[in-house]
Amino acid sequence: MEEKTTVEENIDTDGIIELQSHLNIYHSLDYNLLKLDKKYATLEVSSDRYKKVDSSEYIWSGDIVEGAMLASQLVVNEKDFFIISLSLDLLNPIKESAKIVYDAMIEIDTPIKKIVKVDAKINDILFFQGRVSLVKLDESKTIDIIKDKE
Repeated sequence: MEEKTTVEENIDTDGIIELQSHLNIYHSLDYNLLKLDKKYATLEVSSDRYKKVDSSEYIWSGDIVEGAMLASQLVVNEKDFFIISLSLDLLNPIKESAKIVYDAMIEIDTPIKKIVKVDAKINDILFFQGRVSLVKLDESKTIDIIKDKE
């Protein structure tokens, strides 16, 4: 397995952008952040990391969606933004062992809502396209789960 590189090793020094959001998630998964700027992020992962659905060796689509969700969160790179909607197209099933590259680009950028376009390729072949909508958390509208007092 390749050694995971740090975010700082992958950022253009002209406009250093430090990863601000989802650090625990990023560091717990086996992705490499190749690029991060104000509107664009690129993640890479080996397809060997993903679960296979059965003896056919096809990759479980949930893992592919996980990569797209992570790419969208990292490109937004702001605390308190959460995914509220996904629209996706899985264009081809994937079964070979290779690097998967996720490219995420912010298309709509407001203070409270972001829409991110995510493409995924394997061997330069596009197999996934999606749009992810994220909104800034409004603390007054969160649901608190209250445990019964004994």
